Amino acid sequence: MSIKYICDKKKKLTISVWHHHVTFEQWKKNVEKLLADPDFIHTNKQIVDIHIGSADISIGEEEIKQVLQYILKHPELVVGRKIAIIAGKEFHRSTMFTHFARSQSLNTIVFNDLHTACKWLGIDRQEAELTIEQIRKDLDRSTQ
Repeated sequence: MSIKYICDKKKKLTISVWHHHVTFEQWKKNVEKLLADPDFIHTNKQIVDIHIGSADISIGEEEIKQVLQYILKHPELVVGRKIAIIAGKEFHRSTMFTHFARSQSLNTIVFNDLHTACKWLGIDRQEAELTIEQIRKDLDRSTQ
């Protein structure tokens, strides 16, 4: 899979990383796994780093709405959560997700860089960067 995440209960932080090419089915399965993770409920801040990854053509407006509808079925997990998306070349789809999420009162912002996202979340950028690098290394190993 081209998506991996960690939930750090101590820091109340979830970090998800998209790496390489991501299909709708991979994204959907990852969201289902994340929301079922017992550690996820103990986090209230989230970084979704997709700036190196790329979304497959199978991810369009309807698929974004479908994933968002699934997420919204679990308000106990998402209400009050701050979600920072580091978009890169997927800026358009990221802003589309954010637009739909905000219409449902989810606190989501798209960023161009990790530094600004970490400031908004109130977390240490260097620690987040190290975690993201480790997740990428893990994803690289799993795709070899």
